[in-house]
Amino acid sequence: MSAHSERLLRELYASLGQRKRPEDVAQLIRDLFDATPGSLDRRTRTALEKATRTSLRSLWHGYTSMLEDFARPVGAQRQLARAAALFATVTALPEAAGDDPAQVEAVIRAAGEEIRKEYGHSDFLSDRLNREQRAEAGLGEVSKRQYNKRFRLLRRMEAKLARILVEQHKREITVIGKSGLASRLPYEEFTADAGTAAFIAYLTARANLRSEFTVSGQQRPYDEVADALFRRLDADTATWGAAATLAG
Repeated sequence: MSAHSERLLRELYASLGQRKRPEDVAQLIRDLFDATPGSLDRRTRTALEKATRTSLRSLWHGYTSMLEDFARPVGAQRQLARAAALFATVTALPEAAGDDPAQVEAVIRAAGEEIRKEYGHSDFLSDRLNREQRAEAGLGEVSKRQYNKRFRLLRRMEAKLARILVEQHKREITVIGKSGLASRLPYEEFTADAGTAAFIAYLTARANLRSEFTVSGQQRPYDEVADALFRRLDADTATWGAAATLAG
């Protein structure tokens, strides 16, 4: 597989958990098949050409006002940066760490050990150490003000972590409600067959369309392009288990 095809497959895989316009996913699929000359039958090529007429690449302004992702929780990047400034045991972390609950929790636990704070015990009245307790814990050189500042930060970080977990769960439920379990597919299974990957990515994009308030009913995800992509699947190489993760 060429580097170009690999990049396109990664973009298609990323789209499973996003809300990209079906036209733009169709453009990625068309590019993917164009990278392998002769891989498209006339019916599928015609359907893709029709769909991509309104892709962002085809439009002169190349812009959409619609968000291309489901709402994501605000991460703990700011709190992690503050922790790195206050705690000697905490090092600066990459931006993505603020969206990873496991890394945020690890920082809270490590920083808590530095001031002898137990994870989950954040009551400002009953869980703080007094002067004698700080001295016994080897924190005699830490002033009450500095200790309280660190305690408050860890308390806020624990609350922030709880909010992130709730919002991530809500987002996951929303995505699954729109397009089934497609967003949970492992990358290796998704890319095992390019044709199946194209079908899954396009139908997922269609399923993730925003609901419309209309008397004629909602658009059905399975359209002309989805049908063409499905019909060109090879019965011997298609990964039917992966395709079955889509909502019915």
